[in-house]
Amino acid sequence: MLLYKFLYRFLYHRRSLWLLAICVFAQMHFNQNALSQNTQFERIQLSDQFYSEGGTQGDFDGDGRGDVAVGPWIYFGPSYSEKSRFYAGESVDPLGYSENFLMYTRDVNADRLPDILVLGFPGKQSWWYENPGTGAREQLWTQHVMLDSVDNESPLIADIDGDGLDDLICSSKGSYGYATHAGQQPDALWRFVPISPNNGYQRFTHGLGVGDVNNDGRPDLMEKDGWWQQPVTRNASGGGGEPWTFHAFSFSSGGSQMHAVDLDGDGRNEVVTGLAAHGPGLVYYRATNAEATQFERVDIMTDDPATSPVGLAIGQLHAVEVGDINRDGVPDILTGKRWWAHANKDATNSQPATLLWLEGKRLPDRVGFVPHVIDNSSGVGTQVTMGDVNGDGLIDIVAGIKRGAYLFLQRPSGMPASGVMVAEQQTADSFGQQPAWTTIATEDQSATFVPAIHDRRLNFGFESGDLSDWEIRGSISGGALVEAKPSQEPAGRYLVDTGSSRVDAIGELISRPFKLTHGKVRFWLSGIEDPEARVELIAEESGKAIASATAASQTELVFTEFDVTMAIGQMVRLRVVDHSSTAYLRVDDFRLGD
Repeated sequence: MLLYKFLYRFLYHRRSLWLLAICVFAQMHFNQNALSQNTQFERIQLSDQFYSEGGTQGDFDGDGRGDVAVGPWIYFGPSYSEKSRFYAGESVDPLGYSENFLMYTRDVNADRLPDILVLGFPGKQSWWYENPGTGAREQLWTQHVMLDSVDNESPLIADIDGDGLDDLICSSKGSYGYATHAGQQPDALWRFVPISPNNGYQRFTHGLGVGDVNNDGRPDLMEKDGWWQQPVTRNASGGGGEPWTFHAFSFSSGGSQMHAVDLDGDGRNEVVTGLAAHGPGLVYYRATNAEATQFERVDIMTDDPATSPVGLAIGQLHAVEVGDINRDGVPDILTGKRWWAHANKDATNSQPATLLWLEGKRLPDRVGFVPHVIDNSSGVGTQVTMGDVNGDGLIDIVAGIKRGAYLFLQRPSGMPASGVMVAEQQTADSFGQQPAWTTIATEDQSATFVPAIHDRRLNFGFESGDLSDWEIRGSISGGALVEAKPSQEPAGRYLVDTGSSRVDAIGELISRPFKLTHGKVRFWLSGIEDPEARVELIAEESGKAIASATAASQTELVFTEFDVTMAIGQMVRLRVVDHSSTAYLRVDDFRLGD
C-alpha cells in the first residue's frame, strides 16, 4: 500500500499528457464558451438493446399520456417504465441490421386511433400496424403491408399529393414516387405512383425529402442529384402519366433526410441536407434564381473542427430533422452520429455517438447555427424523431439506434438543475447513466478521489467485479473484465482488457457522466499503440476530447495522467475506445487528484 501511495503522488512525472480540445476559431461568428444553455434535455434510456434504427411517439393506449415506440416495444408514459409489444420481434446484434429502419405515427384507417407505420430494410416490405384501441397494451397489433419493395435509406411518410392522406415516399423498382391508399381500403396493398422514369435507383440510395423547393405551393421531391417539380395537375392513376419535371443539381453524394424550409425568413425555402450519410458535412443551399434551379452552398458543419462554422466535425449524419426546438420562430436542426452503421468500417467510427441540435440564428447576410450537444452516448439511427411526447408544449426527441432506445424530454426553462421530470427513471437508474455530481476521497489516503453518486464511489477501479457505472459496446463485451496478474500494479483484483488475447475484438467502454472536480485524471494503462485504441476524457457539453492517451506498446501497466485543470467544473465522461483490429488496451483504477 505504501508503494501504491508513493506511485500516485510522485510517478505522474513519467507521463503527463495534455490535449486541449477546446480551440478558438477566429472565423467563427459564435463563441462556443458562451453558448446559451436555456434549452436542456433530460435523458431517459428505455433499452440497451438494438431493435430499430428509428422511433415514434403518440398516445397509443388512449389514456391521455404520451408514449414512445421503438422497435416492437411501446413504452407507456408518464413513467416509460411499463412496456408491451405491438409486433413480434427480437433484438439484433449491432454489427448487423434491423428490419425496422424508420417509424411513424398516423391514423391510417381514420378510426381516430394512432397507428404505427414501420418502414423496413431497404428493398423489402413496409407495414402499418393497426391500433386495436381497447387492449392496445395486451395484444399484438394487426399488420398490413403497405408496399412490397421500399427503396432508399430515408423513405418517409407525408402528404405529397395534397389529397389529405399521408403517402409513403420512396423509390421502388427503379423509380422515385409515392405509395397511396386513396380510393381503396388502407389494409390493401397501397398503389405506387411513379414520378420519375425508371432510372434504376437502387435500394441503398441515400438522400430523400419532400418540400416546396420553388415556392409554388406544391411539395416537390428532393434527392441527392436534384429535385422533381410537382406539376399543377398530378397523375394519380398509378402509372402511365408523364414524369414530374427534373431539375438536376448535385446536392450531395448521398445524405439522409432532406428538407425545404425557410431558414432566413425571406419567404423562400432553402434546402437542408447532409453531404454524406456515412461521412462528414452538413449544408444548406440557397436558391440564386426564381426557378430554384441554381443554388449557393452554405456550410453548416464541415469535416474539420478548425474550419467548421460550428466548431464541430461529427461524421455519419444519417438522420437530419428540422423544427423549432426552442420556440423562437427560427428553424433549428436536429442530427447526430449514427453509431456503427457498417460495423467498424466507416470513417469517424470511433467518434463519440453524439446527438446535438443546431440553433438557427438569423444574421444580416446569412443564417448561422449555434451547436448544443444533447448527449455523447446515443446519437441517431437512420431516423431521429422530434415531437411533444409528454404534452407540455415543448419539443422532445425519440431515437431508436444500435445502442438502444432513448427519450430526451425537454426540460422547462424554470426547472431547477436538481429537478427531475421522471422520478421513476431517476430512481431506477437502470442503465447507470445518471450523472455523478460529487467526489469522495479514496480509502488509501493517497489524496485521490473518485466521483460519487448517492454517497457511493463509482466503480472506476472495477473492484465491484462487474462493469456497473460503465456502458460497454461491441465484441469486447464478453470478456473485457479480467482478473489482474498478482505482479501488476495497482494491486486491485480486476482490470479492463479490450483484447490482449483477441486483438480483433472491437468496442468501447463509456463511463457514467461525472462532474470534474479536480485538475488531474490518473489511471494505469498498457497495450499496443494505435490511434484507434485510446483512453479519452470527453466534455459532455461539446462532445470533444479534453484529453486522450494511447498505450506505448508495453505489457506492464504504466501510470498515466491527464492534466485537465482548464476543464474543472465541466460534466465529462471517460471513454476506453478500441476500434482497432490489431491493438488492445489494458486499463485500471481511474482517479481524480490535484
